[in-house]
This record gives sequence, structure tokens and C-alpha cells, in this order.
Amino acid sequence: MNTHKIISWTQLPLSYILFVILFIACTDSFEGYNTNKHEATEEMMEADDLKTGSFFTQMQKNVVLFKDGGGNESSDYQVAQGLSSDLFSGYIAPTGTWYSGSHNGSYNFITGWIEQSFTKPFSRVMPAWQEIVKIANEHQRPQIAALATVIKVEAMHRVTDAYGPIPYINYGSGSLSNNYDSQEEVYKKFFEELDEAIDVLTDYVHGNPSATILEDYDLVYSGDATKWVKFANTLRLRLALRVRFADPSLAEAEAKKISR
Repeated sequence: MNTHKIISWTQLPLSYILFVILFIACTDSFEGYNTNKHEATEEMMEADDLKTGSFFTQMQKNVVLFKDGGGNESSDYQVAQGLSSDLFSGYIAPTGTWYSGSHNGSYNFITGWIEQSFTKPFSRVMPAWQEIVKIANEHQRPQIAALATVIKVEAMHRVTDAYGPIPYINYGSGSLSNNYDSQEEVYKKFFEELDEAIDVLTDYVHGNPSATILEDYDLVYSGDATKWVKFANTLRLRLALRVRFADPSLAEAEAKKISR
């Protein structure tokens, strides 16, 4: 009967062990072994504006927290708006005894509901905007950055209207801490950003009358830049109306810009 002697690594010469390690490590296929063949590459993501477009769609879906805005919840808008702000302000009232009657409708506020309209815009809208601006600057396409900025203002004005001060102006600066800006400062930044975005989009429309921006990814106007200019001006008027009592002169100045 044959017997086999089992040799452990500790019984092998050190030189032999080193040779085996070096032989295994030295391979030209190392990068291939560590590349996921089922994952899209950066080159693939740049084709047809896929990378930029996916971020833009993400921003749009999270302005008012669409059902498929990126989370697993099937009732994002209901939780963030209907069961929070709308209940608190008296726009709607609960019926029945769901949640044992202890919820926002009975002024026993559920933190997980209330924080939705703050955490999701900051985790889904702002990072996506930052990436779009970065890509747009790299490829010298200011119209895309401008369009994304309009969406950002639309989303974030809802946040500051609900929470007041928010960390907005220096977002993405790279600082480990980001101070909260007063609502007055945030609104003035909104107007500044809209001014710049509208100028860029208006120039783009004049130079490219029939051109579209991110047509395949725009869920609202299918890339129609002319309609986006109108929307941005309407948004500016809406924000001007919001500050008419706090700063009448600012509200008047911003409202007059629309007729230019």
C-alpha cells in the first residue's frame, strides 16, 4: 500500500517558498483578474452623455422625491411631504388609527419621516450636481452645468424653506466642516446662481436655436433649453415672492429681471 507524506509549508526551504510567491505574483494578467468585466468602464459611461445624464436624472427624481428616486421606499413623497409638512401646516389631516394613532398627525413627530426632505436632497441632489459641474467643466459644456444648477436651486429651496439655515454656500469645498448658512444668505446665493445659469442657457439658445441639452435624460422638457430658460425665470419669480416681506427691495429687483 502506497503512503503519502504530507509536507507543511514550515518544512519547505525558505528559498523555495519565496520562489513560489514571486512566480505567482509576476503575471501580466493581474489587472485583468482584478477588473469586473460586468461593470461599465469610464469610457463606456462617457458615451452618449451616459454618466452626466444619469446624474441629471437622479437630480430631477429627487426634487420632490419621486417614487423611484433612488431609495427602497415606495412612498418617499408621502413620507417627506404629505405626512410631515402637510400635516403640520394643516393642509391635510389623518383619519383612522394607523400607527396606533401616534404619528405626525397627532403631533408625535416621527424623526425618520421629518428628516427625509433634508437628508435625501443632500445625499442625492447635491453630490450629483457636483459631479455634473465637474464633468461639464472638463468638457467645456457650461450649458449642462447651468441646467443642473437650475435643478439644484429648485430642489434646495424646498429644503431651506422647511428647515431654515442649511450648509449650502460652501458645499463641496473640501472642508471637513461646513457651516450652516442663514436663509437670507442661501436665498441670495440662489438668485446669484439663477442669474448665471439663465445667462448661460439664454446664450446657448441664441447660438443653438434647435439644439437640446441631455435630451435622453431630461424627464421634464426633453432637453428643450428654451423651456428651461422660462422655467428658471419662473423659479426666480417664485423665490422673489418668498422674500417679498423679508426683503422687499431684493424681491422687486429679482422680479424685474424676468422682463429683460
